[in-house]
Amino acid sequence: MHRVRRFGVIQTANMAAMMYFVMTIIFLVPFFIVASMLPDLGDDTGMGWLRGAALFFVPPLYAAFGWVATAIACWFYNIIAGFVGGIAVDLELED
Repeated sequence: MHRVRRFGVIQTANMAAMMYFVMTIIFLVPFFIVASMLPDLGDDTGMGWLRGAALFFVPPLYAAFGWVATAIACWFYNIIAGFVGGIAVDLELED
């Protein structure tokens, strides 16, 4: 039995941010492809450009917020694990 006593806050947050970035692109690109095939319902607000801009701005924003949230979560984990010992993990070696 092994125990996760602490997480590297910056490294874990970096990894999570990249995962958020890639997952957002994976879900947004098909959404925008399908949305571009739908008929325009007469959007008179002049905000049609916002849909296209979201494809470029949402993934970095999602990654940034994910980085901050993960860093805070790791920081809390490290503090709490100091009191309760962390998460126990049973590891097995593969042949």
